[in-house]
Amino acid sequence: MSDIKAEESKPYYSEMNTRQSVGDYNKNTRNLMQPIEVRYSYFNHKIVWDEILNHKSFDMSVEHQKHKGEPAIVVSSGPSFDDAGELYRNWKGAIFASTSQATTLDYYGRKPDYIVAIDARTKIHELDPIWRWKRSKTTLCLHPCIDPNFHKPWPGRKLYFRAIEPSSIFFTQLLPAAYDCLPTQMYLFACTPAAQLSLASFMGYNPIFLYGCDFGFPRNQSRFTRHWWSTKNIKVWPKLHGPWGADASDHLDHRRHQLIHGVNGVPSYDLHVYYKRSFLCVSRIDLPDIIDCSAGILDEFPKADPKEVIEKQGKGFEHLFLTREKKIDILDKYLATQNTYTVEFANNAIKYVETTDPTNNLEGYMNMMLQAMKQDDPKAEEQLNVQKNMVRIREIKAWRDAYLLQQPPQRFASMLTGS
Repeated sequence: MSDIKAEESKPYYSEMNTRQSVGDYNKNTRNLMQPIEVRYSYFNHKIVWDEILNHKSFDMSVEHQKHKGEPAIVVSSGPSFDDAGELYRNWKGAIFASTSQATTLDYYGRKPDYIVAIDARTKIHELDPIWRWKRSKTTLCLHPCIDPNFHKPWPGRKLYFRAIEPSSIFFTQLLPAAYDCLPTQMYLFACTPAAQLSLASFMGYNPIFLYGCDFGFPRNQSRFTRHWWSTKNIKVWPKLHGPWGADASDHLDHRRHQLIHGVNGVPSYDLHVYYKRSFLCVSRIDLPDIIDCSAGILDEFPKADPKEVIEKQGKGFEHLFLTREKKIDILDKYLATQNTYTVEFANNAIKYVETTDPTNNLEGYMNMMLQAMKQDDPKAEEQLNVQKNMVRIREIKAWRDAYLLQQPPQRFASMLTGS
């Protein structure tokens, strides 16, 4: 902890001064990951098709809106994940986890209902021992571009979707042709909690409670305490609930990242701010009722006590729900501070555009998009109202410019009430 205390005397960058380019990040990620994803999609082709044809696995569409109105928890790897601890076992609703938190939930006596895997490099050993999942009801949610050694050993139910990256011919043309058995596609936003939220909303779960979705370091701790099954020095077949190892990390590596402050004062890194933006982009699409039980830099959702939510099984929190208009207002304003703007269509679809000058750039961009749409739809203007979008975008840009002059900037939490 000594390095943390040493940093406290130094000035921090603000969350509002940290705007990592989506385009640059996506380009770097694509250059790193796409060769791996292409290779794995080739190796997985027979595996996935055999499972689908033999009804051993299914496309994600079988779960579409199947759980409408049921509460769910989305967990991530932030320090506040630990706050619920043993209480997870009492939760009767669904839990969406990644491979990182799955064994820890098992340790607490509550296996997740869904494990979401999006990173092509995900390894099956993160879930060891596999036999512990054989009789569970846990469903593995994944796409065909993940390590085949992760696909094959899983003993339970699997739901597939196709990853989509609009700027890649591989994801927009080749993968759909090779995997036309998987009609459901999802943009990953390079962020597993965002993917978990997207799938929970796709299945109809609502409200959605966030645990450990800190995107920062409350209590100067970098991650949750991860529990994993240990097989060292075991001379007999292990009992059902032992033995376990634990990894607790409270070290913040300032040599790799500049420590910054969230608007609410919680420390974070620039990459975590980028992931937060991805998470808010996903929440802006379907606008589910999200209640934050975490303790990090998320300041844009209503808060609730994590223990109370589990005690009440997610019931009775309707007074915290925001109107659709309030959700859009808060999310669009935050995204604008990160140079990200939404273009709205008549069917409630949206498109994100990253620009530092929306007033001059977006009108021409939308007009070009409209002309392209008219080639297939003569009534395209009914779907994309350029002038209506520009009125809204100019208002948001004016708000953003005034907001960024504030020292310190206003908490977004203060905007959750009122009209």
